[in-house]
Amino acid sequence: MDTETSSTTADNAKKLAQTVLAIACNVAFSILPAIKTPIARIGFGFIPVMFTAAILPLPLVILVMAVQDVISYFLFNMASGPFNPGITLSAVAAGVIWSFAFSDVRKGGAFDLKKVTLRMVIASAAVAIVCNLLINTTALSIQLGKAWIPLLLPRIWSSVVLFVIHIPVGVAIAKLVAKRNNA
Repeated sequence: MDTETSSTTADNAKKLAQTVLAIACNVAFSILPAIKTPIARIGFGFIPVMFTAAILPLPLVILVMAVQDVISYFLFNMASGPFNPGITLSAVAAGVIWSFAFSDVRKGGAFDLKKVTLRMVIASAAVAIVCNLLINTTALSIQLGKAWIPLLLPRIWSSVVLFVIHIPVGVAIAKLVAKRNNA
């Protein structure tokens, strides 16, 4: 085996290991205690999502988010009703948004606090509005057969809380990944 093939095989093995670990962490974090209401949940599941988006390329982020959502459903949520692909779509969309937010850091760029903070603010707002409020609320409205606005209103406060939490956590993760990449 030549050096280039050996290097590619090692890189592929590393990406596979990271992907499997990301799926496992995402599933594990989905069972951690969270603040639950009948309509919204505030938990720590976003942390492995952010790490996944910070270290893996976009196609693998999409794969991880879809697979972890399906596995989590079958392991923990089957009793809550039929599988809802809208929730999986929301998980994938969040992974894509965070992947773009972490793209500079993932590619080995220097850590610029102002730039990273701005990216985290934009990504957190996009996840809150697009994923949490629009996609998830629509998916729940369809699944539960309830009107959209009454489902949306209680979800707004959890989205605001998560928006505020996502920013410093995202900045910290970006700093860790930048430090790892530049070590």
